[in-house]
Amino acid sequence: MGCAAGEKPYKESVQETVHGNGINYHVVAIQHHEGVARKLKEKIQKLDDRINQLRQKPSLDPKGFRVNGWIILKGTWQGKVHDLRERIAWHTMEVARLAGPTKNSEQLKDEKAKNS
Repeated sequence: MGCAAGEKPYKESVQETVHGNGINYHVVAIQHHEGVARKLKEKIQKLDDRINQLRQKPSLDPKGFRVNGWIILKGTWQGKVHDLRERIAWHTMEVARLAGPTKNSEQLKDEKAKNS
Protein backbone atom coordinates (compact mmCIF):
# COMPACT_ATOMS: atom_id res chain seq x y z
CA MET A 1 0.00 0.00 0.00
CA GLY A 2 1.36 3.32 -0.93
CA CYS A 3 1.38 5.84 -3.68
CA ALA A 4 3.05 5.56 -7.01
CA ALA A 5 5.77 8.06 -7.79
CA GLY A 6 4.27 11.50 -8.18
CA GLU A 7 0.86 10.37 -6.98
CA LYS A 8 -0.68 12.29 -4.09
CA PRO A 9 -1.99 10.32 -1.10
CA TYR A 10 -5.05 12.55 -0.63
CA LYS A 11 -7.39 14.53 -2.78
CA GLU A 12 -6.16 18.02 -3.61
CA SER A 13 -8.87 19.68 -1.48
CA VAL A 14 -7.97 17.61 1.58
CA GLN A 15 -4.28 18.39 1.23
CA GLU A 16 -4.97 22.09 0.85
CA THR A 17 -7.23 22.10 3.90
CA VAL A 18 -4.82 20.20 6.11
CA HIS A 19 -1.51 21.64 4.92
CA GLY A 20 -2.23 24.93 3.17
CA ASN A 21 -4.88 26.28 5.48
CA GLY A 22 -3.87 24.89 8.87
CA ILE A 23 -5.59 27.68 10.76
CA ASN A 24 -8.81 27.13 8.84
CA TYR A 25 -8.67 23.42 9.63
CA HIS A 26 -8.44 24.15 13.36
CA VAL A 27 -11.19 26.79 13.22
CA VAL A 28 -13.51 24.31 11.48
CA ALA A 29 -12.61 21.65 14.06
CA ILE A 30 -13.36 24.09 16.89
CA GLN A 31 -16.75 24.93 15.40
CA HIS A 32 -17.56 21.25 14.91
CA HIS A 33 -16.57 20.28 18.46
CA GLU A 34 -18.52 23.22 19.91
CA GLY A 35 -21.62 22.12 18.00
CA VAL A 36 -21.32 18.53 19.20
CA ALA A 37 -20.71 19.70 22.78
CA ARG A 38 -23.73 22.00 22.62
CA LYS A 39 -25.97 19.15 21.41
CA LEU A 40 -24.68 16.83 24.12
CA LYS A 41 -25.30 19.50 26.79
CA GLU A 42 -28.89 19.79 25.54
CA LYS A 43 -29.29 16.01 25.72
CA ILE A 44 -27.85 16.00 29.24
CA GLN A 45 -30.37 18.67 30.29
CA LYS A 46 -33.28 16.67 28.84
CA LEU A 47 -32.03 13.53 30.55
CA ASP A 48 -31.71 15.42 33.84
CA ASP A 49 -35.34 16.50 33.49
CA ARG A 50 -36.41 12.89 32.87
CA ILE A 51 -34.43 11.68 35.88
CA ASN A 52 -36.06 14.32 38.12
CA GLN A 53 -39.54 13.44 36.82
CA LEU A 54 -38.98 9.76 37.44
CA ARG A 55 -37.65 10.41 40.95
CA GLN A 56 -40.86 12.30 41.73
CA LYS A 57 -42.88 9.23 40.71
CA PRO A 58 -41.04 6.23 42.14
CA SER A 59 -43.93 3.93 41.27
CA LEU A 60 -42.90 4.17 37.59
CA ASP A 61 -39.40 2.86 38.36
CA PRO A 62 -39.73 0.91 41.63
CA LYS A 63 -36.28 -0.69 41.57
CA GLY A 64 -34.53 2.36 40.12
CA PHE A 65 -33.06 0.54 37.13
CA ARG A 66 -34.12 3.19 34.64
CA VAL A 67 -32.91 6.12 36.76
CA ASN A 68 -29.58 4.44 37.48
CA GLY A 69 -29.09 3.65 33.81
CA TRP A 70 -29.83 7.23 32.85
CA ILE A 71 -27.40 8.48 35.50
CA ILE A 72 -24.67 6.31 34.00
CA LEU A 73 -25.55 7.58 30.52
CA LYS A 74 -25.45 11.16 31.79
CA GLY A 75 -21.98 10.59 33.22
CA THR A 76 -20.79 9.16 29.91
CA TRP A 77 -22.12 12.17 28.01
CA GLN A 78 -20.54 14.55 30.51
CA GLY A 79 -17.22 12.79 29.96
CA LYS A 80 -17.59 13.27 26.21
CA VAL A 81 -18.34 16.96 26.70
CA HIS A 82 -15.20 17.24 28.84
CA ASP A 83 -13.14 15.55 26.10
CA LEU A 84 -14.60 17.90 23.50
CA ARG A 85 -13.71 20.92 25.65
CA GLU A 86 -10.12 19.65 25.85
CA ARG A 87 -10.03 19.26 22.06
CA ILE A 88 -11.41 22.76 21.61
CA ALA A 89 -8.70 24.11 23.92
CA TRP A 90 -5.99 22.27 21.97
CA HIS A 91 -7.28 23.49 18.60
CA THR A 92 -7.46 27.04 20.01
CA MET A 93 -3.82 26.81 21.10
CA GLU A 94 -2.86 25.51 17.65
CA VAL A 95 -4.62 28.45 15.99
CA ALA A 96 -2.69 30.83 18.24
CA ARG A 97 0.58 29.02 17.52
CA LEU A 98 0.05 28.98 13.76
CA ALA A 99 -1.03 32.62 13.72
CA GLY A 100 2.25 33.58 15.36
CA PRO A 101 2.82 36.17 18.01
CA THR A 102 0.39 39.03 17.98
CA LYS A 103 1.45 42.58 18.50
CA ASN A 104 0.18 44.29 21.58
CA SER A 105 -0.56 48.00 21.75
CA GLU A 106 2.91 48.84 23.14
CA GLN A 107 4.65 47.16 20.21
CA LEU A 108 2.40 49.00 17.76
CA LYS A 109 3.19 52.34 19.44
CA ASP A 110 6.95 51.60 19.24
CA GLU A 111 6.70 50.76 15.54
CA LYS A 112 4.66 53.89 14.88
CA ALA A 113 7.26 56.02 16.70
CA LYS A 114 10.11 54.47 14.68
CA ASN A 115 8.33 55.12 11.39
CA SER A 116 7.67 58.78 12.27
